[in-house]
Parts: sequence; structure tokens; C-alpha cells
Amino acid sequence: MIEHDPRRLARLHEEAIRSLVPLPSPVRDGAPRFLGQVTSGGAMPSSTDRVFLVHPVSLGGREGEGAAPDLSVDTSRSIPVVLIGSRTPAAGDLVAAFAVGGRWVADSGASSGLICSPCSLPSRNLVISWTNARLGNGSTTLVYKAPSSWLSACTQQLLFSLTCGSSRVQLGVAYYLSGSCPDGQSQACVSPGSSPLALSLDAASCNPLYLHFTVTAAACPVLWNKGYSGFTITQ
Repeated sequence: MIEHDPRRLARLHEEAIRSLVPLPSPVRDGAPRFLGQVTSGGAMPSSTDRVFLVHPVSLGGREGEGAAPDLSVDTSRSIPVVLIGSRTPAAGDLVAAFAVGGRWVADSGASSGLICSPCSLPSRNLVISWTNARLGNGSTTLVYKAPSSWLSACTQQLLFSLTCGSSRVQLGVAYYLSGSCPDGQSQACVSPGSSPLALSLDAASCNPLYLHFTVTAAACPVLWNKGYSGFTITQ
């Protein structure tokens, strides 16, 4: 015997109508985004709030605690991304880029630098350059050595060292009295220091990083007699 319940018939009618209405398409939350690796196209900026080139990256590997992901970098594509934040990215850094107002934008994060005076120093390689009226101007790399020092290769029989000791920037320029760099007998003019082995920090800017040290005949006569008048540290 068929049951003619008016409420049951109405419910079946409503369910039939709903089955004819298409469900809404799934909507992804948030803005489009991608993982990328910072690269240099030959004109890489030295500060944030600039456009960097970024290679897209896909992740693979085992999904387990402590497992290292496999990175697949698409070096055939370089996407312009505006990098913001207080930390200047280096080539090889990974960033998450988001679509904002028609542009790709990524936050480089807070600076991981070392707190020093007069400026915090980034935990990355730096550049030291010099002014020399006799031998010519030049520059070399200060290689970062964790946790708080930088050291150059031997350059023009000099060895440059930088430290962030006691929260204060300390520069040393070692020259060789006998033998050759780095194994000979050395002496160094330093900042802060005392004559006749002193350099003077006379100018500083923290963003972008710029530290200038002056050489004088009275404070560091050996380097002065070799033609050096100043050293500059930049990123």
C-alpha cells in the first residue's frame, strides 16, 4: 500500500528541485602564490623594496618529520618579484611570493644580522674596498664565518678581518713585516685602536650598510706609507 503523506511528497519535490541546481565551483582561499628561489640577472639590488628575479620552485621528497624536501628549481623562468622586509635577500634564498595588486610580492623576513654598533651586520659575505693613490683602488670579499666574524683572502699582502665583538664593529687590517701572507710575521692596524696601530671609523650608514675607516700618517704609518688612505665596508 502506497503512503500518500503530503509532507513527504513536498519534501521529495524540494529534493528533486535542489538536485537540478548546480553546486558552486570550489573557491581557493587567499591570493595566488608560488615558492621561488632568488637569483641574480646581473643587476641584483642591494636592498629591499626593489624588484628581484625569482626562479619558480616545486617541492618533492618524502613527507615525514625531519625529512629534507627535494627542490626542483625552474631556471628557465625568472619572475620579477618585489621583495619587502628588513633583510636583504641573497641569491639562493627561498621566498613565498603572493599576488598583490597585479604584482608578485614577497617578504624577505626580519633581518638575521648581528646587533653591533654603529650598525647591525648581516650574516652574509660583505665587501671591503680601499683607496690607494700609489697601488690603485680595489676591493675584495669578506667571507662570513659564523657566528660573528668575517675574513678576506690575502690581497696585496694584506689580510682583512671584521668582527662584531662586544656588540661593536671591529676592523683589522694585517700587513706583513716579514714573509708573505698569511704565514709571515704580521702586525695589524685596527679600529678601535691606538696609534701607531689605529684606524678611525669616521662615517657610517646602516641602510644600506656603509662603514668608512680612515688611515692617517700618525695613526697607522705603515699602511699610510704604502699609499692607503681609507677602507670602506659595504654589502
